[in-house]
Amino acid sequence: MGIEAYLFRVRFKKKVDYSELDDFLKKYGFKVVGSRDENYNQSFYELKSRKGVTEAHVYPSSEDKVDSFNVRFSVISPPKVIEQTFDFFAALNEKYPLEVQDTEIANHEFLTTTKLDDRKIVDMEIPDDETYEKNMKKTVIPIDAKKFSENELGIRKREMVLIKSWRKKPIRCQDTLSRVSRESLFHLNYLEE
Repeated sequence: MGIEAYLFRVRFKKKVDYSELDDFLKKYGFKVVGSRDENYNQSFYELKSRKGVTEAHVYPSSEDKVDSFNVRFSVISPPKVIEQTFDFFAALNEKYPLEVQDTEIANHEFLTTTKLDDRKIVDMEIPDDETYEKNMKKTVIPIDAKKFSENELGIRKREMVLIKSWRKKPIRCQDTLSRVSRESLFHLNYLEE
C-alpha cells in the first residue's frame, strides 16, 4: 500500500480452510496481487472499486488452515472505503463467524496504559498478561460502519479517513498554500501532529 494504512485483524471463531477463504475472497471481488512464495501460500488481495481499495493479507498455518488474517485500507481513501470494508466483514461473518480487531484501538490502549512520555520506549512498563488480554478485548469492534465512523475514542487515523476537506486541493509546493482554504490548512496541521 505504501501510504499509512488503517489495519484490522479478522479472527475466525473456528479455523477456515485456506482454499475456501481464497475462493470466498475471489468470488467477493478481491484479486490476488502478490504472494511471498510460488504456491501462493501467503497471498495479498485487493478489492478495488469507486469506494476505494480494501486490501487483505492471508497467511495460513502449516496445516493449510487460517485462524486470522489482516485487512486494511489507506488513510487517504475516500470515506466510502469504510462502508466497503465493513460490508465485506459482514458478508464474511455470515459464512464464517468471526470477530474484528481494530489495531488502532490496540495502539490507543497501549499508549494510554503505558503512559509513555514523548514516546520513550526505553522507560515503558510492559503490561502483565491479564492487563494485555483485557486491553485486547477492547480492540474487538462491532461490524457496523456507522458505529466505526462515530469514532468515539477520537482515533487520529480513523479521523483522517472521515475528514474529506483536507483532500480538496493538492499541495505540492509552498506557493500553492495561498490557494488552499483555511479549513484545509487546519486539517493538514491536524494530520501533522
